[in-house]
Amino acid sequence: MKQKELFFLFLGFTLGSIVGFLVGILPSMNSSSNLHHGNFHGSNEEMARTKMMAAESPLDLLKKELGKQPDSYEILVKIAKEYHERENYKEASVYYQKALKISDKDASLLCDFGMVLEELEQLPDAIAQWEKAKEIAPLQWQPVYYLTRSKILKQADKAEILKEYESLKAKEPRNVEIPLGLGLAYAQKANYAEALFYLKETLAIDPANLQTLSYMARCYEKNDQPKEAAEYYEKILNKLPQGHRTEMLLKKIEDLKKLAQENK
Repeated sequence: MKQKELFFLFLGFTLGSIVGFLVGILPSMNSSSNLHHGNFHGSNEEMARTKMMAAESPLDLLKKELGKQPDSYEILVKIAKEYHERENYKEASVYYQKALKISDKDASLLCDFGMVLEELEQLPDAIAQWEKAKEIAPLQWQPVYYLTRSKILKQADKAEILKEYESLKAKEPRNVEIPLGLGLAYAQKANYAEALFYLKETLAIDPANLQTLSYMARCYEKNDQPKEAAEYYEKILNKLPQGHRTEMLLKKIEDLKKLAQENK
């Protein structure tokens, strides 16, 4: 599962509230746009030409180019990444495989293919790609990170994972993605105590990150620590844009504080 998907999973209403704020702006924009479209009365020829131009998406253009150069590694990679970005993992997998049949010496591409395989719930195959990437580029942090993260998903020894994390941290001390990804992997396995350790490591790098604060609040709540959860929800509250609707968040904080008092 990707980090941004885990963001939605663990934030619950907090993120939904933020997204709701943003989505609330969209209808007025769409309405304005629809008005402009409603007032357009071009000829049938012009409308057909407009539709044809609209149909020429980047993916369509890339596939046209691939039709002319079916063995082009560069085009296959671009199509794979386009599908990957669109979260069409099945099609992305097809094109990653085609590209890798031509050349399998790019560690970054192997890592990306591994990510797609993980999304397709093919973790052993994903691990095989990351191991291959590590052989090709032993000094790159990404293959080691993905392999370490996979050990969390397989519920390997925590001490071993911590040792590998410390090694990654020494090489990439300011890289937020490493502790964040490991923390979310632990949260995915409902090991909130370990998740919180790595999320704290993430905050040590970027203390004001709203995303990480939200993960922290949710993990404390899941770990039956209402006092700490309320504290982190308050930190989120203080960082929300002015004018943002906060009723649900305030109610959440109030309920958690009451629960903390009851647990004393």
